[in-house]
Amino acid sequence: MGPDGTIRGARVVELTEETYPWLEPLLDRDFTRRYVGQGSRDQFTLAADTGGNPMTEFYGQIVAGLMQRGALLYEVALAGRPAAAVGQPPARP
Repeated sequence: MGPDGTIRGARVVELTEETYPWLEPLLDRDFTRRYVGQGSRDQFTLAADTGGNPMTEFYGQIVAGLMQRGALLYEVALAGRPAAAVGQPPARP
């Protein structure tokens, strides 16, 4: 995470043998790079990189959702924004 609460980078570092075949096409394309620069208020949607495979899309959305939750956690826990303010534009000084 960057100091502004945006994603600086993400890697999938561990997964099960059962999920690897479904995520492999996305991992080979380094699909998490598309989320660099996004914050908790942005859309973490999965593009057409799934090859039309619904399981690949399903697991890709899980990873994208976890990244968005990480950005949200950063805003609430580390940046000190109250949970009610998350999703709202930052207050101007």
